Amino acid sequence: ELYGGRLPRSAGELAEAVGEFLRQRLRVLLGEQGLDAAVVEAALAVAGDRPAEAAERARQLQALLGEPFFEDAQTAFQRAYRLARVHQPTGRLEVALLQEPMEQALWQEVQRLVPQVQEAVARGELARAVQLLAGVRPVVDRFFDEVLVMAEDGRVRVNRLELLHRLLRAFREVADFAALAS
Repeated sequence: ELYGGRLPRSAGELAEAVGEFLRQRLRVLLGEQGLDAAVVEAALAVAGDRPAEAAERARQLQALLGEPFFEDAQTAFQRAYRLARVHQPTGRLEVALLQEPMEQALWQEVQRLVPQVQEAVARGELARAVQLLAGVRPVVDRFFDEVLVMAEDGRVRVNRLELLHRLLRAFREVADFAALAS
């Protein structure tokens, strides 16, 4: 900012360019350490502005890939993500519209899950956070078995998609699980 108009781009644009340069250098560094590119992207997507944290997340995620509970977490994420990605979330969920027992159960699970995942992540315990996410799989499976997300009633359909987005936010606390699927 001290350079004023003497720079070819604004301070904000330059800050973004420097940030992207640093993220790219971290990608290369972590790749040289043997970390999977998808794992690195998943970590950078949620902590790319905090390089040390992103590197540690990537290392922890890499170590978790072979764990059975990681697969359960990934499966729960995928089931929710496949449907929810068609909807741009508004952040407005109408709890009164959650009429089916399994959508109420999923809502209760999301409310319980989010703070626990946030706490585990804050302590740097990604394995614990992923185990918590894996634990939601049976509820997600039953939800999809018993609830028609794409209901004819538009308000109900949007509300159910908002519920899935709330669940996906819990996954995003840990990493970009969509990047891990590719």
